[in-house]
Amino acid sequence: ERSVNAVKAAAEGNGRIFLVAQKDAAQTEPELSDIYEVGVIAEVRQLLTTPDGSTRVLVEGLTRAKRVKSVPGKEYLQFEVKELPVRGMELSESTAAAAVRALKNTFAEYAQISPRMPRELFEGIMSEENCAELFEKVVFNVVLKVEDKQALLETNGLLRRVKMLISMLESEIEIIETEIDIQEQVKEQVDKNQRE
Repeated sequence: ERSVNAVKAAAEGNGRIFLVAQKDAAQTEPELSDIYEVGVIAEVRQLLTTPDGSTRVLVEGLTRAKRVKSVPGKEYLQFEVKELPVRGMELSESTAAAAVRALKNTFAEYAQISPRMPRELFEGIMSEENCAELFEKVVFNVVLKVEDKQALLETNGLLRRVKMLISMLESEIEIIETEIDIQEQVKEQVDKNQRE
């Protein structure tokens, strides 16, 4: 309820809203300790109430920000926030090329074993040559834990973020491969039992 109130207030005001992830998505009324400090200042682009009464919102992220202090309010959580400066985004040509190549190689491996990766989406991501844009596209289109995406959001420096993302993707690849192995072993055991 409070989140819906915040979105509506933003839409009726200057359109800006501070979006921040909850540490536990199941928490329906999060308190200060239940949400992260770093989030995104976004602009509300569209607000819809569906026939079933739920609210859908389309936002565009503008910049990273950190909450500085709470502002008293009963209808929704309010904060004073500070924009976080963008640091370490400039890479030398050779470093950027190496980072792009490394991220594409790892992403290709992930996409090959991920069952939900449409071909057009994969090709669109793989055709990206700008390191920062590639990073954003990969993060947006892979399944990562909220904690991992939060860590990426909080990290400064493009090269550090790319290295962190590659490490996360490699861990995810290992998990998916192990999951596939387990499923195959179970299937083999079921088939063997049925034959017997």
